[in-house]
Amino acid sequence: MPNLCVSSRPATTSRVRSKRVRSKPDEDSARRARHEFFARVAERTGIKKLALAHTADDQVETIPAAVVARRRRARFGGIWPERQLGNVRVIRPLLKVRRAEILEY
Repeated sequence: MPNLCVSSRPATTSRVRSKRVRSKPDEDSARRARHEFFARVAERTGIKKLALAHTADDQVETIPAAVVARRRRARFGGIWPERQLGNVRVIRPLLKVRRAEILEY
């Protein structure tokens, strides 16, 4: 990931560990770990807005998985394009763009 970032833009990466359920990562645990990481980076850097690279393909994958797992997100249409996470506004500007379009670009 770091080598894909434009050098003039700050990038912070980290590996997070999440619980495993039946030898597969627990999605909720992984999501919480990512959100905690985002909060730590935001506090350290003072950012107020965070852009994530979720795509339309991620949205398509999220809704059926959430329905099967009976998660609350399924009732609200999957991944939200914007939401508040503590003091940081999380935006997903690529949510309507297909992964193939990005790779083609």
